[in-house]
Amino acid sequence: MDMLEGDKLCIAVERIRYLAFTRKQYDVAKRFEVLCQTKKLRTLAALPTCMPTWGACCYLSADVLQNMLSRLRCLRVLCLSGYSIGELPNSIGHLKQLCYLNLSRSRIKQLPQSAGSLINLQMLKLHGCTELTNLPRVIENLVNLHVLDLAGTSNLQDMPFKIGKLKNLQILSKLIVGKGIGSAVSELRGLLNLRGKLSISGLENVADFRDASNGNLKDKDGLTELDLQWSDESLNSENEEGQMHVLESLMPGKNMEKLRILFYGGKMFPSWLGDPSLTNIVWLELLNCRNSILLPSLGRLPSLKILSIVGMDRVQKVDLTFYGHGYVGMTCWSSPSRANEDSGEEFPCLRELTVENCPKLIGKLPGRLLSLVKLVIKHCPKLESSSMSLPSLNELNVEDSNEELLGSILGPSSLTAVTTKGLPVLLHLQNGVVRSSGALRVLSISSCIGLTSLQAAGDILLNITAIEHLKIKNCSRFSETGFFPMLKHLTLKDCQSLKFLPSAITMISCPLEELKIEDCPALTFFANGRLPTVLRRLKIRFCEALVSLPQGLMQIDNSTSNVSHLENLEIVGCPSLISFPEGKFPSSLKILKIWRCFRLEPLSDTMLPKNGSLELISVFNCSKMTCLPGCINCLTHLTELNLHKCTALKYFPETGLQFPNLRKLDIYECSSLNSLPDQMLSRTSLHYLTIGECPGLVSFPKAGWPPNLLALKI
Repeated sequence: MDMLEGDKLCIAVERIRYLAFTRKQYDVAKRFEVLCQTKKLRTLAALPTCMPTWGACCYLSADVLQNMLSRLRCLRVLCLSGYSIGELPNSIGHLKQLCYLNLSRSRIKQLPQSAGSLINLQMLKLHGCTELTNLPRVIENLVNLHVLDLAGTSNLQDMPFKIGKLKNLQILSKLIVGKGIGSAVSELRGLLNLRGKLSISGLENVADFRDASNGNLKDKDGLTELDLQWSDESLNSENEEGQMHVLESLMPGKNMEKLRILFYGGKMFPSWLGDPSLTNIVWLELLNCRNSILLPSLGRLPSLKILSIVGMDRVQKVDLTFYGHGYVGMTCWSSPSRANEDSGEEFPCLRELTVENCPKLIGKLPGRLLSLVKLVIKHCPKLESSSMSLPSLNELNVEDSNEELLGSILGPSSLTAVTTKGLPVLLHLQNGVVRSSGALRVLSISSCIGLTSLQAAGDILLNITAIEHLKIKNCSRFSETGFFPMLKHLTLKDCQSLKFLPSAITMISCPLEELKIEDCPALTFFANGRLPTVLRRLKIRFCEALVSLPQGLMQIDNSTSNVSHLENLEIVGCPSLISFPEGKFPSSLKILKIWRCFRLEPLSDTMLPKNGSLELISVFNCSKMTCLPGCINCLTHLTELNLHKCTALKYFPETGLQFPNLRKLDIYECSSLNSLPDQMLSRTSLHYLTIGECPGLVSFPKAGWPPNLLALKI
């Protein structure tokens, strides 16, 4: 509960021991004045304690922090996560009883030396502090520390302290191996209580593989996630053999569940990686190990569910060792012997397989992966198609690879999503996986320059009529979508040959809820008929030849039949449009954006519904609008109005702008505008006002500015 009410505490201050408060965007000294009376405060926490990834959006004045830390000597818990704090004052060292310090998602660059005096500190959370560059050596004094959370500290360069002295550490999210006097892997040896996730980076700096071995990772049974990372530059070094010895020495404990190996520069992987004794490995990623020539033996890992092989530039073939059979000599993915084909023992639990950026990899995919749910193949042009039995497959993604792979999967009835990209020879979808899947709900096709339609002549594609989401992007020859009676979301982008949309989408019974059309320069009109009444979002962008908008976009009468439910309408970059269809915008419309439609008629009283639901109106580059329509003041729900480059706009309605809920008003590059209405400036709801590049304005309203403005830009 937030115990700060406005700028005052809601109970007797001297009795407070635990205080939580919600951040404001700008927290200044006045809000915290009463804290000087709370001599025995033990907990001070900004809520929420867990901030989103875009954190550090709130500001705390430096004098607040300085005064607070110098007075609150009894604090045990201090949470300042999410504040844009660049540094802590030295007075932090006075908090001798502090047990918990949370600076996550702040802009802290380094901790002061006085932090070494926090001898009772048990938890130090610096998660998401992307500007943190180093940690002071005095951290080694914090012998009671249990948690050191450094996840998401992407600019942290080294950890120049003896982390091995922190014998009570249970959570250490990151260890950076430094050069020379920096931290070493062997510092982990005495940290017997480590658990959870550990990321070790800078492994190229390990001078002697015995240092890695002395870290005793294999005895850290509490660790369940491990990242082992070399630098990208180390791939060009001549120390391939040394990196192989280091990785051999970093065998994880028996309870390891997730393992990632990044930028490893050795030619071979260690034998322990595929050892069946690693019975708990469920997630394995081999990322950008570009010097490796063979994949490790993984087929016998009994619990492996997710496998990603990415950026293996030099791998050309997959030998039998990949399946865990212990000898080499075959040059393709598929199991070579009849016994292996029938056993079903390889990858018994594998649910997700990703093979990406392996340009030299030849051969065929595994023939039987009975548990596979998701298959992703990207940038593997030499992989060959083969008959694959994947009865559990739900999601298939094939990009910049052999298009025959699409047709090689033997009709899994469970397939619900297919994504294809960069298959230039693909003309239409009529064979294999797409034709045989009656469960398909999502279909996305992009950068397939040969694609002309989704169906061949005479092929009605009965088995994919259940599609609900369809996206066609950057297919220059594509001209016909076909009819999908269950379609709810349709996106067409950069389809140069598309001249019209199918008449089926204008049927009242069509369930289409979202329609996005972008960069289709040949599209001239919609088919006759009305838009589906269930359509909620319509976005038309950069269709230069479009001369008319679809019927049903506007409401012609007040009848309850065929009432539109449109909520979002965006029309951008359609210079051939001249007018809207007859009628008013639907009363359900909440967002209206009209940008760069130079010839389109301006908004008028006949278009806007009285007491409508509009919350946002944005007009950009409309050269015909001289005045806003008078009935615009009937839009009581309007919270934001943007007028940009409306060069003919001269004045506002005589009644001014009387929106009771308007919070933001932007007026920019309206060169003919000569005055602002006095009535508008009495609006107490207005918080953000921007006026720029309006040379015709000679004075501001005599009545002054709105009283509750938070930001004014002129």
